[in-house]
Amino acid sequence: MCQPFESAAISLVKENNIRPEEVESIVAYCGANAHNIAAAPEKRIPQNAIHAQFSTYYKIASAVARRQSTPAEYTEQAVRDATVLDLCKKVEIKLSPEYNDGLAKGKSGKLIIKTKRKNGTFSANAGTFQGHPDNPMTWEDLRGKMKSCAPLSIKPISEASLDKLYEAVKNLEDVEDCSEIVRLIVASSGLVPEGV
Repeated sequence: MCQPFESAAISLVKENNIRPEEVESIVAYCGANAHNIAAAPEKRIPQNAIHAQFSTYYKIASAVARRQSTPAEYTEQAVRDATVLDLCKKVEIKLSPEYNDGLAKGKSGKLIIKTKRKNGTFSANAGTFQGHPDNPMTWEDLRGKMKSCAPLSIKPISEASLDKLYEAVKNLEDVEDCSEIVRLIVASSGLVPEGV
């Protein structure tokens, strides 16, 4: 429900080089499901990392401030970032019935960012989230996601193993023994020695 708006925000700020301090207001128009589940007023300022994951306000504000969405944006420290919380207060979620069935049709809503620039209003349609069949991730997207997630695991996977793991998964149909993938993860975690 939130991810299409997050993706739209990232695209808008990158394409137009919008800086957080320039933003005057952000309006997201969405259907009933997105509005009722993720846009409740009490979700405007998330109280912790779990709340942030289900807050359209936070996802949009974080995307505008950080121009990315990785697990690092959802730590307890990240959720207390003053710049993001200030932007959360500038986000307004408006119910727009035309988007009630939007997610199924690849049209989740519309995002409008108004800035202090002359003629500084920017808008984008919120389509499907990245990873949806209509908006697939590239292999480079997947590599980036893997590299952003791995350092946050209890036993981080080494850079060398990550590269081997990426290549093995990318070329899965050519891998003779799929247990190699498990070995790359487990050996790097320190649970068993490399080469076992």
